[in-house]
Amino acid sequence: MDQLRIPHRFTLPFGFTVKIKLISPKNPILYDTETKEQLDGLWLVDERTIYINKELPPRKLRYILLHESMHCVADWQHDAFIMNKAKPTGG
Repeated sequence: MDQLRIPHRFTLPFGFTVKIKLISPKNPILYDTETKEQLDGLWLVDERTIYINKELPPRKLRYILLHESMHCVADWQHDAFIMNKAKPTGG
């Protein structure tokens, strides 16, 4: 059996903490009212939270976590560097 451990949160530099919540696919947050589609995962920047359908197979759950994490990194990069909340270091 594939053991899968998903963290409850992770923190990027400059204090950008992201929560991860595994939730039921019946939760309305995973339903796109515009397209009328059920979502496997969702990143909400205002909450800094990733929501993932907890009933996905482990391989797809990992993929969705990575996909949504990339949205987090893009938003973190925007906050940290474009909005001048931090300066890059190094050469």
